[in-house]
Amino acid sequence: MKLFHVFLIGSAVIVPAVTYVALTSETNQAEIHSTKLSSPIVEKLTVHGLAVKDDTKDGEFRESLTALGKEVSQLRADLTSLRAELQTKHLAQVSSAKVSEQDAATDAQALTEIRVKEEERLQKQGEALEAGFRQQTTDPDWSTKAKGLIQQALASDKVDSKNIIDVECRTSMCRVELANDTNSNAPRIAEFPMKISEELPNILVNQTDESDGSTTTILYLSKDDFVLPNSGG
Repeated sequence: MKLFHVFLIGSAVIVPAVTYVALTSETNQAEIHSTKLSSPIVEKLTVHGLAVKDDTKDGEFRESLTALGKEVSQLRADLTSLRAELQTKHLAQVSSAKVSEQDAATDAQALTEIRVKEEERLQKQGEALEAGFRQQTTDPDWSTKAKGLIQQALASDKVDSKNIIDVECRTSMCRVELANDTNSNAPRIAEFPMKISEELPNILVNQTDESDGSTTTILYLSKDDFVLPNSGG
């Protein structure tokens, strides 16, 4: 009876132990199997995940390159347009400058022609005035009176006597010759016309060049209207 109990007790101890060992072994094998099965899956998922991530970056990079290429193309087009615009403006400025030069040359030529014609007119006028004055006879009474009036008017304007070359009067006209300064400026006679206006209301001025390089101003004064050649003659 004791042996039986011992056998039963031993069986009772051995069976759970064997069962534990078996279960432990199965569990370990299951974990090993699970590990073996899960590793490729995890590896596959990880690799696939990286592949997806790389594909995303590659797509974004390609999109950036495409956008950059479009921007470069647009910049090139803008640069071409800007060059064309600048070229057009440059040609317009060159053309305008040429036109301006031509206009300036035309204006200068026109001014020269006007100046020449004016000088010719004044020369004819001076010749006519000189001729008209020389043709007059001398009226002693009037000429003396007119000459004194002229000299007083010149003195009131403080014209230096050394600048008064000659004062001569005849029947209705007087001729006053004044020396100009080194800049060809006549003596200042601001009040002179008013001082003589009652007796000699008409005044014409002419300027002549002397042989020594100096210039003189000649005043023709008359109590009557001047008779002058027309500008076209």
